[in-house]
Amino acid sequence: MEAAPQLLQPFIAAVIRTLRVAKGWSQEQLAQTMQVEPSEISKLESGKRQSTVWTLQRVARALGVTPWQLLWMAEMLQRRVEGEEAKMRE
Repeated sequence: MEAAPQLLQPFIAAVIRTLRVAKGWSQEQLAQTMQVEPSEISKLESGKRQSTVWTLQRVARALGVTPWQLLWMAEMLQRRVEGEEAKMRE
């Protein structure tokens, strides 16, 4: 399986955490829903583990979104951050 692009990974991690928190779930609850160890969720959210397509599909499904929606949210977050950084450099 191919891993998500390196530059997008921190934003994928942030979106996963944001969606989890929005549901009011702990990392343990998400892990239980995905049938993985809680340490895997911690690694995903901290960016210490790259998200494979298979992982993105499982985490998205558990969080009630499609993998495409998760990636779109990550890309929009990345664009927003890059835009803010560009404004700060001006």
